[in-house]
Amino acid sequence: MNFEIPEKHKIQPEIKQGEEKEETILPHGPKLRYLDNVFSILRAPERTEFDEEESWRNLSENVRPYENGLEFTDNIRNVVVEFVTKKIPRLKDNASSLGELGEEELLNALTHNYFEEFGEEVRGSRKEILLATMAHVVKRIENRVTRQMLSKATEEDLKKLGLNFSTRDLLNEVLEVSIKADLIYIRFMAYSQLSGKPPKEVGPVAFHLPGDDKLHTVPELFPHESQFLSKHFSKLSERGGEWVKFPGGETFQKYLEVLGNFYTEKNPERAMESQKEIERLYSELLDSDFPIIITPATEGYYKEPYYDPELKISLRTPDAKKEESNWRNMRDKLAESLDVLDARQFEDSVKEKDPKSVIVLGGFGVNITFNAVAQEKPNILIFLNEQIRAYDKKFPEVAKKWVANTTEIFGEELTDDKRNFLESISRDDTVLHELTHSVFPDDSSEAKRLGGRPYTIIDEVKAEICHRPLVPEVIKRGGLRGTKEEWAVGMLTASLQMALDQPPGDPYYYATVYTMNNLFQSGAVIIEGEKTRILAFEKYYEVQKKAAEELLNLYRNPEMTERKAAKWIKTHCVPNKEVQEVLKIVVKKD
Repeated sequence: MNFEIPEKHKIQPEIKQGEEKEETILPHGPKLRYLDNVFSILRAPERTEFDEEESWRNLSENVRPYENGLEFTDNIRNVVVEFVTKKIPRLKDNASSLGELGEEELLNALTHNYFEEFGEEVRGSRKEILLATMAHVVKRIENRVTRQMLSKATEEDLKKLGLNFSTRDLLNEVLEVSIKADLIYIRFMAYSQLSGKPPKEVGPVAFHLPGDDKLHTVPELFPHESQFLSKHFSKLSERGGEWVKFPGGETFQKYLEVLGNFYTEKNPERAMESQKEIERLYSELLDSDFPIIITPATEGYYKEPYYDPELKISLRTPDAKKEESNWRNMRDKLAESLDVLDARQFEDSVKEKDPKSVIVLGGFGVNITFNAVAQEKPNILIFLNEQIRAYDKKFPEVAKKWVANTTEIFGEELTDDKRNFLESISRDDTVLHELTHSVFPDDSSEAKRLGGRPYTIIDEVKAEICHRPLVPEVIKRGGLRGTKEEWAVGMLTASLQMALDQPPGDPYYYATVYTMNNLFQSGAVIIEGEKTRILAFEKYYEVQKKAAEELLNLYRNPEMTERKAAKWIKTHCVPNKEVQEVLKIVVKKD
C-alpha cells in the first residue's frame, strides 16, 4: 500500500537529513512501471539552439530579469516549461501508459499541474500516481531555479518581492524543506486508492487502515517525510533571526513550531488539536503583514473527509496587494446586496472576510495534481499568478470564441484596456465566488444537514450561483466596474471555461452546469451557430436569481437530509439536453 520511489532515483533533499529511520506502518509497494525511464528523461540535459548542453541544475541562468513578483514567477515557469517541452515526445515513447495522452495535456500537467485536463480516466489510477511523481520531479527543478534566483537577488531585486536578505534566506529554507510535502501527498494518493471507504470515526487528520481498529496520524503513516518536516520546521523556529522582528514575524515563528509539532504527533485526538492550532495561527499570519505565507492542509477533495496533504509557499508581494482595496469595497457592496436573495443575515459573515492576494513560489503536496487558484477558509486568499495562468490570461479569447455578445459589447478587436477589463472580470468573479461561501457557511446547522460529499458539491454550487443575481445591485452600489451586460457576458464565459476545464463528477463541474441549465432551458441564452448568445439580459439575471433561490432553499429546508441532497444534485447539476449541446460546442471549439 505504501508508495515508494525506487531507491536509486529517490529524490533527496539538499538539506542534510540525519534523521533516524522509523518503522513504517504501511507495507511497501506497489512499484510503478516506467519510473526509471521517466526519471532519467526528465533529469537529462538538453541541447540548446546553439548545440550546447543545458542541465536542469543551471536553468536559472536563462531566467529573464523581473520587475515584480508576477514576472519573477512567470519568467521562472517559462524556462521550466521550455526545458520540459523538449522531453514530452521521449516521455510518451518510453512509457506506453502515457502514449494516449495528448502532448499539450501532459505538458500542462507536469509544469502547471492541470491534472483536470486528463478527465476521469486518470483519476484514482496507478497512472495518476506515476504522473504525480513526474510532476514532483518537475516541481523540484522549478524549486531549484527559484531558490537560485532568490540567492543571487540584489537588495533592489528583493524589494520588488517584498523581501530583505533575512526574509530571503528564510524563504529559501522554507522552500527547500516544504517540497517534502509532495512525497507525503503521492503516498497519500496510493494509500487512498487502496484503503477503501473511510469509516465514520475517522477525521481530517485521523486515518483508517483496513483491518486495523486504531486510527493513525500523518507521521505514523508517512514517518520519514514527516520526521524531516518536523525536524527542519522546528529548527527554523528555534533559530529565529532578524525576520522575527518583521510585523507578523513572531506569529510566523510560532507557526513553524506548531507545524513541527504536528508532524510528530501520533495521537489522533492531539493531532486534531494541533491541526486546529495550525489553522488558527495560519489565519493570524494572513492577517499580518509578514511577507511569507505557508498554506497548510485545510480541506480535502481526494479522499474525503481526509485533508489533502499540502504546503503552499507564497509571497505577499507589492504587486499582489494592489487589488485588495478594490476587493474589500466589492465585498462590502456584495454583503449589502444580499437582501436580493433574502439572505441579509449573512452580511456580517461576508464583511468579516478580508480577501488577500499572494504570488505562489512553491505549490507542494496536493498542488502537484490540483493547483487551486483560491481558498476561502480561514480567510480568502487569491493565488494571483495561478489565477492569471489558469483563467484570466485566456479569458478574453474564450469570451470571443464562445459568446457572440462579446464583439457587440467589447468590440471586434479587443483593445488592451478591454482585454485587461475582461481579465479583471475573471479575477473578480473568483473573489465573488469565495465571498459567497460565507452564506450558510460549513459550520452552520443548515449546512450540516447536507451530509458529506453532497455538502462539498452543494457548497461549490452555492458559491458559483448565488453571487450572480447580485451583480447588478453590486454595480449600482459602486462595488464593481462595468455594466450588467458586460458582467453577464463575463459570467457566461466563466461558466463555459469551467465546464471545459473540470471533469464530470468534480464539484466545480456540477456547479458550473447548474449555472447554465436554466439559462439555456429558459431561452435567456441560446446556441447560435458555434457560439452562445445572451438573448435577454434582464431575463438572464431573473433566471440566475431563481436558480440561486432554489439552491438556498436546500439549506432552509429543515427536512433536508444527505440522501435528499444527493438526489437534488443528480436531478439539477447534470447537463440538461440544451447544455449537452453547448458542451459539444465547447469541446469541439477548444
